[in-house]
Amino acid sequence: MSVNQLKGKKPSKRQLDTSALYRTHPKIDILVRNMLQDLFDHETAVKKILDKDPKNHDWKREYDTHLLCLYHLQRERLIHLLVTLTVALATVGICITLIIVPSLLLGILALMLMCLLVPYLLHYQKLENTTQRWYKLNQEIKQKII
Repeated sequence: MSVNQLKGKKPSKRQLDTSALYRTHPKIDILVRNMLQDLFDHETAVKKILDKDPKNHDWKREYDTHLLCLYHLQRERLIHLLVTLTVALATVGICITLIIVPSLLLGILALMLMCLLVPYLLHYQKLENTTQRWYKLNQEIKQKII
């Protein structure tokens, strides 16, 4: 369930058209753009509510919604960590094998794995940074409840 569905909002066309990076792969485009856009939408909405600081806002509900979104983000981050580590270990293993047994095919495989590893590392870094920002938002919301 997306953040927009939790809050009962539909994303605008402008919000859905912010990720030009993934336009080369139409099927992946929808999945990745929606995930990244949901993360951005949720963070923006929470920051906006915290900045306004309405007196009659249901902070407990906001806290529960944020925890649910944070849980999904942590799960996504864990999956990406496992995939990134698997690709990194495979890359190191192939590179070591390439040093021991030089081969053109192993060289091509090592190059392909390195090209795959870089985007995985960058995406994982985005997820990690987002998680850290959301922990801070979580603390701010918790302060409003107290």
